[in-house]
Amino acid sequence: MSDEPTPLVVAIVLAWTVIHLFGCAGAPVAPPEVAQAELCVRGAKVFDGVRDRGVLDVQVRAGRIAALGPALCPADGDGVVDAAGHTLLPGLIDAHSHNGGDSLAIQAQFGVTTTLDMAARAEWAAERRAEQRSVAAGSDALQRADLLSPGPPATVPGGHGTEYGVAVPTIRAPDEVAAWMQERRAEGADYVKVIYEHGEVIQHPVPTFDSATLRAVVQGAKAMGLRTVAHVSTVAEALEFVRAGGSGLAHVFHDRVASAEEVAVLRDAGAFVAPTLVVYAPDYGLRAGAALLDEPEFLAPLASSWLQNLAKTRRQRPRHADFAARPMAAVRQLHAAGVPILAGSDAPNRGTAYGASLHQEIELLVQAGLPAAAALAAATSAPAKAFGLDDRGQIAVGRRADLLLVRGDALADVRATRQIVGIWKRGVRIARRRASSESGGMNAAAVLGAAQASSGARSAAGKTLDALAKAEVSVDAVRGGSSTASITRGEEAGATILTVQAETRANPKGASWAGVVVWPAGKAFAPADLRGTVMTLRLRGDGNPVRLMAFHAGQGAKSTTLWLPTSAEWQTHRFDIRELGSDGRGVAGLLVAAPPEPGVQRFEIAEWQIAPAR
Repeated sequence: MSDEPTPLVVAIVLAWTVIHLFGCAGAPVAPPEVAQAELCVRGAKVFDGVRDRGVLDVQVRAGRIAALGPALCPADGDGVVDAAGHTLLPGLIDAHSHNGGDSLAIQAQFGVTTTLDMAARAEWAAERRAEQRSVAAGSDALQRADLLSPGPPATVPGGHGTEYGVAVPTIRAPDEVAAWMQERRAEGADYVKVIYEHGEVIQHPVPTFDSATLRAVVQGAKAMGLRTVAHVSTVAEALEFVRAGGSGLAHVFHDRVASAEEVAVLRDAGAFVAPTLVVYAPDYGLRAGAALLDEPEFLAPLASSWLQNLAKTRRQRPRHADFAARPMAAVRQLHAAGVPILAGSDAPNRGTAYGASLHQEIELLVQAGLPAAAALAAATSAPAKAFGLDDRGQIAVGRRADLLLVRGDALADVRATRQIVGIWKRGVRIARRRASSESGGMNAAAVLGAAQASSGARSAAGKTLDALAKAEVSVDAVRGGSSTASITRGEEAGATILTVQAETRANPKGASWAGVVVWPAGKAFAPADLRGTVMTLRLRGDGNPVRLMAFHAGQGAKSTTLWLPTSAEWQTHRFDIRELGSDGRGVAGLLVAAPPEPGVQRFEIAEWQIAPAR
């Protein structure tokens, strides 16, 4: 869809289109160690996945927890790890990610030993499952997070998740469910991801399942012994999915505050919720992924491309005044009612990075009101229980020795999980690596500055462009629409003012738009190289937001939509070209338009410049 990206939109774009075609950036995975006959972690404060067990020794044999208690470890030895002053936790479980390339190896570098994928290429997922089933000492799979995956999600033709040129098997009616489920069974799906999204929150309607087909999908999965996890955005969608028999939610709803009775429906159904707060964080004013860039040692395994992704933010359409508080309040309300909360990063969305962002999600759960133990359980025992993974998620006799050792007391401050001392999968140590010397130690400003400097030198423009000099009206007539717009040029305090009067009308043949377009190359539809540039413009209007989009040569509006607010006073907006989801190459046009819904809007633009980043 052309409007603002939801977490699923961005994740599918990155995970399917980029990762599966080109792979992820990063240094080669270090060769695994030979499996130890015995490992003994001595004197750690043990969080067993549910509660604080105090200071204990933990013995590991043949990849499983053999015993835990006081004074079990010898004074020294090859397999003894002195963990005094540290916290030992179960290996982390990310309850929402999208995977491909070397994403599993990256996650393992951050103590994520299992990841619950929410949409991946089925063939790739099958290869990972086969490797996981046949692991032996020295296997590369011991240096990667285990993967569980549904393969492709269940959605309708033209529904959310089908808009990116990747073939997605869809379901139109209840009588198509059985065949679709058989295909997933043949692929080895571990559960079923359901897209139940009407587009209400993103204010861009999209087709989704009717009630009968939704119920058929949920019950069809249940008949095969598979759980169902839903992408939803609203309370109504969440309730209908759970009442149909769904197992849990892959995001928290955020259209409104749920009533106590509605929350009770989720609780009484035994449904779980993976809020993915880290993805919504930019919408409610938190610094989000960029905050992690102040911790270079923690991020050492990440290549610079992932550091840049962490630094990205999303400019979205303004919501209701209380929207900022809704996801956090919903999590607090759900936890208080006894609904299981799972920690999920939804990586590789903008503002996230594999593995690293799960640690930030834990911190956000605490900020939402969960006690530290509950937030840590959300990344260990809770997802294991929710998905029936009885062999992991806890430090208990007989469980897998997937372990994370961190410096300090993680129950006093969950940010201690970022002080990683050691990681083990099935008792085999995962050797942490540094991606490259050039990216290690950079903070947010350095990462963005370096990226801008290297790309700015390649910018074809190389000079400041006055975008308003050759601005033109742009409407949807080329797509069969009937929207109209007019522009009037004036002057105020020595600055050129462009006044746009736009009337957007419904277009049954395609997208609707009415606004003004500028051609960076100086010629309509000619590609311009805007790498390393920033844009600045001033806006004034009637209080309704406008949208900014980029058109690329031969591709149309393949960009993120930035929603820019307007008011009776001038507001200055400044942003990097990459915030439009573009690296700056081949930009043919930049469109400022009214919202796509039918209506009349007036707005003014002044001092719109495109300049090399300094």
